[in-house]
Amino acid sequence: MWLISCCGLASSTPQIYWSSAVAECRHDSKALWTIFSVLLRPPTAASTSGHAVDDFAEFFIKKVANIRPATSNAPPAMIAFHQTPPFSHFDPVSEKEVYNQLSKMPSKSCQLDPLPTWLLKQLKDTLAPVISSLCNCSFQTGILPAAQKQAIVLPRLKKPTLDSSKLSSF
Repeated sequence: MWLISCCGLASSTPQIYWSSAVAECRHDSKALWTIFSVLLRPPTAASTSGHAVDDFAEFFIKKVANIRPATSNAPPAMIAFHQTPPFSHFDPVSEKEVYNQLSKMPSKSCQLDPLPTWLLKQLKDTLAPVISSLCNCSFQTGILPAAQKQAIVLPRLKKPTLDSSKLSSF
């Protein structure tokens, strides 16, 4: 925490997150060095592709179109079906369960998270009833809000030595 404060960086959310992460693992030197390694390493070219989403979509559409003729005469896959009981009942989530999960969760977050994890953990007394109600409502209705069905997908090179200008390298 002193590192971030000394540099004058503690005013924005990423710095608060990293400050919290460092504070949480202050007694675990391996975890602490892992965090410092991430903080001190500049982003590599492999972490961003420079390709647009549409480029990837077009590439994979063409790839599938090329595979289809090659496999059109192949025998159908043998898929064994197993009798399983239906999963149609959920026990309600208690406030205590949500509280315990919030207490144990790591201080990681995503750009899509509307609330930083450190703040969520700090407000768990207030938010556990709300979160448990939302979960139970979702279980009862079978509906997950569209806002909860989003993800950030980052393309990664298959191998670091591959050419990042070629879509087939991802």
